[in-house]
Amino acid sequence: KPFVQSSVDVSDNQTESKMIFESSLFLQVSNRYIVGTMRSGLLVINQQRAYERIIFDRLMSREKIDSVSQHLLYPVNCTFSPADSEIFTELIPDLLDFGFRIEAMSRNTFVVSATPSDVNDNEIQSLFEQLILDVKTSMMQKFNRRDESLCRSLARRMASDMCKPMVQDEMHRFVSELFQSQVPNVSPNGDTVLVIVSPDTLLK
Repeated sequence: KPFVQSSVDVSDNQTESKMIFESSLFLQVSNRYIVGTMRSGLLVINQQRAYERIIFDRLMSREKIDSVSQHLLYPVNCTFSPADSEIFTELIPDLLDFGFRIEAMSRNTFVVSATPSDVNDNEIQSLFEQLILDVKTSMMQKFNRRDESLCRSLARRMASDMCKPMVQDEMHRFVSELFQSQVPNVSPNGDTVLVIVSPDTLLK
């Protein structure tokens, strides 16, 4: 586990968090954690997992990532097997909603001319391959929703490069959006996003 666990129930502190973070100063540690103070203790946020939660919530509500697509200087061709191409073709309407621009060049080849701003254009092929794999897995699991699986997979991949420096304004916006989630303390994959370490715990 990446955090010192606390007996504090994070869900009981969401109201306090929403009031406190706007006037707090945040500290970023190793470009991986965001730390702030609250009346109930020390708030520690896993930056990558928090971003995964934020992206997932945006996708599930069908909001575009950053509401902006980045047009690629050089469009990227993606080629799949015939079976995977069928699955990918079914995903295209959702991917268009998320900010991608995709056109079929042939039965098994697609050209991508724009992506959400957080997608690395060098990883588009591998991103789509992972999405297809995750969709295949969800098809085998009776109770999994394909749209939820797609959003979870896309969020995980897009958040993988989020270990980057943030200034105060960016951290404030980041934490603000995180606490708008119904479950800010858990990632879409069930990992711990944040903990609140009580003063008593710090003194032990």
